[in-house]
This record gives sequence, structure tokens and C-alpha cells, in this order.
Amino acid sequence: NAVICGPAYIGKGSTVLDGAVIRPNTAIGPVCKVNGEVSGTIFQGHANKAHDGFVGDSWIGQWANLGAGTITSNLLNTY
Repeated sequence: NAVICGPAYIGKGSTVLDGAVIRPNTAIGPVCKVNGEVSGTIFQGHANKAHDGFVGDSWIGQWANLGAGTITSNLLNTY
């Protein structure tokens, strides 16, 4: 029951959990676990986002673990 809209890359050994929405321009590295909504994001190897929330236009480093309800967005920092 996950939705994957390409172009997207899902690395070897990675798991996209039930209910996840993977939007275009997303790359999920090897051995990652992803859930919730992800858009335009790069996950390096062994990074996890196993709970609901939104991660957009982000770079998630190797071995990072995002907790429940984590939200990132592409807000400008030039306001």
C-alpha cells in the first residue's frame, strides 16, 4: 500500500513501509527504512524514517534516524 512516483531510486536492501508516499526526485540508499511522505530527498545508506511525517528537499546523512512526526520543508532562509 505504498505509492512511488518516479523518477525515484530505491537502494538494495531498503524497505518502503505500508502507507509511504515517495514523490519524484527521491533517492533512497542501501539498507534504509522509509515511511510517511518523502519528496526530492536523498537518503544515504542506513538512514531511517520509519514514522509518519514529511521530508522534502533534504539530504539525510548516513546512519541518521528521523523520529516520529519529523517535518522538513524547503523554506527560503532569505526572508
